[in-house]
Amino acid sequence: MELSTNPLQEGAGEEDIKVEGLENVQEGAGAEDVKVEGVETVRTDLGGYQDVFKGHTNRVMSVAFSPDNKFLASGSYDKTIRVVELATGKEEVFEGHTSDVNSVAWHPDGKSIVSGSKDNTVRVWNVETKEAVEFEGHTESVTCVAFDKTGDFIASASGDETVRVWTVATKEVKVLQHDYVVLSVTWSPTSHFLVSGNIYTLRIWDVAAGSVTRTLEGHTNWVRSVAWSPDGRRIASGSEDCTVRIWDAESGEVVSVLEGHTSYVKSVAWDPTSTLVVSGSEDNTVRVWDMAAETTIKTIHGHSDWVNGVAWSSDGTSIASGSYARAMVTRPAEWLADGSTIAEGLRQQSSRLVEEGVVEMPGEGVKLFWWLESLKDDRKFHELAMLFEAFWGAMEEKSASPDAIDKALGERLQATVKQFIADVKAKAPDLLPELVQVVSTKQLQELAGTRVMQTLVHELSKTGAMGVYKVEVVVYCVFLVCLTRTSYICKFAATVDEVTGNASHMAWVVSTVVLASAFIVREAMQIAAARKIGTASAYFSSFWNFVDLASASLAIATIAASLASGPGETFNHLASVTAFFMWLKLLGLIKALNKQVATFVLMLSNILADIRAFLFVMLLVIIMFGHALFMVLGTNDTSDATTGGITISDWEDKTDITELEGALEGNWETKFDTIAATGVTLYSMLLGDYDPDQFPTTYAYAISVVFMFIIVIVMLNVLIAIVSDSYDNAMVKSTELFWLARLELVAEVSTTFKNTIGRIDYEKVDEWAQSRGKGEGRAAGAFGFLIQQGKKGPMVWLIRILCCPITLVYIPFSFLYIVIIVRRLLQPFTAKLAASARSEVTLKLSNPNSSDDGDWSGRVLDIVRRINQHSTGVEAKLNARLDKQNERLERQGEVIEKQSEMIAKMLAIMEAKK
Repeated sequence: MELSTNPLQEGAGEEDIKVEGLENVQEGAGAEDVKVEGVETVRTDLGGYQDVFKGHTNRVMSVAFSPDNKFLASGSYDKTIRVVELATGKEEVFEGHTSDVNSVAWHPDGKSIVSGSKDNTVRVWNVETKEAVEFEGHTESVTCVAFDKTGDFIASASGDETVRVWTVATKEVKVLQHDYVVLSVTWSPTSHFLVSGNIYTLRIWDVAAGSVTRTLEGHTNWVRSVAWSPDGRRIASGSEDCTVRIWDAESGEVVSVLEGHTSYVKSVAWDPTSTLVVSGSEDNTVRVWDMAAETTIKTIHGHSDWVNGVAWSSDGTSIASGSYARAMVTRPAEWLADGSTIAEGLRQQSSRLVEEGVVEMPGEGVKLFWWLESLKDDRKFHELAMLFEAFWGAMEEKSASPDAIDKALGERLQATVKQFIADVKAKAPDLLPELVQVVSTKQLQELAGTRVMQTLVHELSKTGAMGVYKVEVVVYCVFLVCLTRTSYICKFAATVDEVTGNASHMAWVVSTVVLASAFIVREAMQIAAARKIGTASAYFSSFWNFVDLASASLAIATIAASLASGPGETFNHLASVTAFFMWLKLLGLIKALNKQVATFVLMLSNILADIRAFLFVMLLVIIMFGHALFMVLGTNDTSDATTGGITISDWEDKTDITELEGALEGNWETKFDTIAATGVTLYSMLLGDYDPDQFPTTYAYAISVVFMFIIVIVMLNVLIAIVSDSYDNAMVKSTELFWLARLELVAEVSTTFKNTIGRIDYEKVDEWAQSRGKGEGRAAGAFGFLIQQGKKGPMVWLIRILCCPITLVYIPFSFLYIVIIVRRLLQPFTAKLAASARSEVTLKLSNPNSSDDGDWSGRVLDIVRRINQHSTGVEAKLNARLDKQNERLERQGEVIEKQSEMIAKMLAIMEAKK
């Protein structure tokens, strides 16, 4: 088999991107997609390449690099072994096993491969001739195979509860008996020892003696994979308990337990330096662990199924992983350059160590995007904020240094920020909305306060999000004015007809309904955009989202209530709640426009969050004292105060305490006689209204004194202290609060805007243009130029505003709106014209012998005649209505007079009886 060895070359750099605030920005290092026949090669977020080999037709169970790292061998459930040349993608298939291939391994000379299969056999394949030598003896599936460092011996583990050591030349075998199924086996670097894994335990074997030298216990489920470190000092094991454990090979003690995988760990492997471990899991991820920091320094995503096998190349430049029908090779040389120092700094929460790691990064600097992805996936947002702060600090310090070497490093770090922004735009366009939905407010505030994230938000806002948002704020202010005017009209109108019959009033009503509908659709589009990226479930968890939706919905409900039932209590209450939400929404809108405003608006949110627990405790204490005072002073019998023996229960439905006191002729004190009155009294006492005469007994007075001391003196002062501290923290973190608001804004508007614009079908636009002879692609090209992010054109803002979710609803109603407004604006002019015409008619009547055209007099007389006829008809109708009303009043007067006579007679009878 002849396989070429031409290396895969890196591609050209990416398009330059300008980052405001960063000087001397160099072109970012990058690579173009590379296509090799038979191999799908895509750029990764790791700084290298990710080669995906898709020749297998079933699950890949094992992968192994050749000793010279030029080839990758893989075994699969499709009963084949495939060998791929990494540089060219040329592939060779080895067939012969009659069942699943569970494991493959290379001979140290690179000329042969050993494989273990579910057909109970071990086979050694000649790479050149594809001929195989079969080793038989196992009675169950062979789960794992491995060559020793000399290549003279093969170790094989099996479901028959044995490990067999084969002499390659003679096929002689030594059987090492286990108690359970053996799933993994590997050689020590000296070839004198083996380590095997089965249920819960690992066993270290002296091969020559055929005995167990040490049993390693600690896992709580099956051990699926074992690997001996190249330096011989430690052993790594992966288990179905979802952990990777590192053992001291000499003592057998557990060195560390690495947790992070969320499902079974299927495979583990060491890097050549014995400082890193790679693991593959059924959670579809590959993790790289730093042994010094005992933490994950990278989580590799890309597989859509279980990762069953992993391997590390002998030169340390590549990691291979096998999953369903594919094997993937990742080259992590760049991002591993100084990841251990940074990881250790993050583990120790040491910004100094993190900054040292950043400064020591070679080449083009640390790859920020993969750190972002890794820490985001692990939900370590505090560590991400620490990294961003340390990175920016190192960049500013080095950029300002007079030393040429330091200054060059600062420029490379600036280039890294630019590359980071490019990576986010290209690979994670929905990063901001995802962060807003999954990160807690406190963590998001900390992250938004970093200069790296501020730069990213600033760059992303250049795509039009802030422009659209400012238009939205202006439209909302118009909406607020319209609603305020409409509420005033509806409240003080005598009837519904007074509103609907007035063109000016209806203009305000229609304007309010149109704008409210627009904002409801805008929220619906935001939910649709969030649903599109899988974050819709968290929409209603945001307080401000709830306010946005409630304000517009309540505005329509208020107007509907007014038009349905007219002014009254229902309308008043709805209008009151609506006004509250409308002004609250305005606060939410303007908080992202100005730093000082954001500080005070978000300060209120922070204070309320800080005092929630305090208010709960305080409420319980108030209820406790209220209960005690009510039991002492409350009463249900007022017979001494009234002649009728009225009880409190008779007045439970009364809501006006004044009415209750009036009925009892002022002889009954209501401070504590009802639960509601007790609550009002205690609240008044909190505000300083304390009267000892309210407590007629010594016991009640003592309770009131204790209440005033605990609540008024102690707890209220504690509340003041909490609020003061929250305010101070808000002022100190004003920058974080502002950028938190700006980040949330850009995330919301850009996502909604993109979802709206993304509905344009450019192909159909092209077809439409071509059908009219406009030239191929002209229309689609024009639209693409006008609305594509980052592009500039004379019509870009017009197109974007017209495509804004608000105007999508506003435009259909705008014609009706304009007609009503224009009619109202022209009303004074039409009134003047009508008055002028009337005065001219009067003039012609007074001077019928005018010198005007002879026909004019006749026309004027005809008009006058018609006016007089119309006036006479109207006057007759009005007189008829007045006559009917007079008759109705006379009849009512007669009825009232009869009722008065009856009442007088009844009074006379009652007087006679007395």
